[in-house]
Amino acid sequence: MENNNLEFLKKNLKFLGFGTSLNAALEAKVSERQELFKIGVSADFSARQKDGSLGKDKVNYELNFLRSSKPYHYFLDSVKVTLNDQIQNTFSYGKGNDVTAKEAYNLLRGASVLKKAILIDKFTLSFIDDAGIRGKEMIVSSTEEASKIIAENVKNKINVHGSYDLYAKGYLLRSYDGATGKDFSSMPEGKVFLSYSYFDRSTNQHETSHHLYDNLNLALDAKEALLKNANPEQDIKGFKILHESKSHKIFEFDREGNEVSVEAPKRNENIWIKLDFDQKTEDGNYGFKKFYQNYGFNLESELGRFPINELVTPQEKEMLISSLGRGNIQMATLETGQPVLIEADPQFKKIQFYDMDFKKLNVLPIQTQEKGR
Repeated sequence: MENNNLEFLKKNLKFLGFGTSLNAALEAKVSERQELFKIGVSADFSARQKDGSLGKDKVNYELNFLRSSKPYHYFLDSVKVTLNDQIQNTFSYGKGNDVTAKEAYNLLRGASVLKKAILIDKFTLSFIDDAGIRGKEMIVSSTEEASKIIAENVKNKINVHGSYDLYAKGYLLRSYDGATGKDFSSMPEGKVFLSYSYFDRSTNQHETSHHLYDNLNLALDAKEALLKNANPEQDIKGFKILHESKSHKIFEFDREGNEVSVEAPKRNENIWIKLDFDQKTEDGNYGFKKFYQNYGFNLESELGRFPINELVTPQEKEMLISSLGRGNIQMATLETGQPVLIEADPQFKKIQFYDMDFKKLNVLPIQTQEKGR
């Protein structure tokens, strides 16, 4: 187990861009079996200076490891990164979207980095008094969380003259009585889907099937029938009742058919992040500016507006987009043959061009060039 953990840590450090140079130090620290330990390493990155000359940026990394509840099982908890002994920030790790060593450097120098994120489309809970006046909305992540908030208010006799509405993206999911906290939600009208998840032993695959029913009662009856007449080859995992559009989850049940909390839906999305040097969190780190897909910047589309040779072949195009997404300043060539340096600037929804002396260039989009001919 200890050797497996050590190998995992080594692979993780290599994936994050620290290579294998830290392996010996890592082995030594793990063998000491302390509650926590630190490993330091430095790196130099070629960087254009303000006068256009090519220089070096020095970056110091302090890797902080903690021991988990498992015996002698360690994980990388955070990395403190210092740029040119002037600016530093500590990045948390272990959330599945960790920044690499190079990305951390790019963020500290003010660049933006594209990362995968798990976003939760949370519910909104609001109180409506007997006069019909709606109060301030609260953000919750599940029906269980909403019920707990309401139960606490009932206990403290807060908002007893009225009711609560719980919405999921504009869809009324639940209604609760303010005095008792009782759920008095109306039966959803129209057709609903019954979603049935199971593990198929015959194929060794996880499967999900959807069946449309004319109303909720028919869907609930079908759920009970599936439980009563279970296929021996299918290991039931759970059930969901979905709106006819499949855009909203109305009810959720465990493998035995018992109703459980409806959780706000999660989705994967690529978002741009950038350090906010004007704002610090309580722990002394810089906050993040975040630019989501609906912000209106699409790297591939924006690049396509310009006469860049590397966009012609799929392989070079993919390499260019990948490099810019990691926050790098990337060399490219215009159709005229002029070499340039380019950088993604999602905050201002643009591609920034530089000449080889790192002076800003005004490169016209293709359509603008064609109109001028």
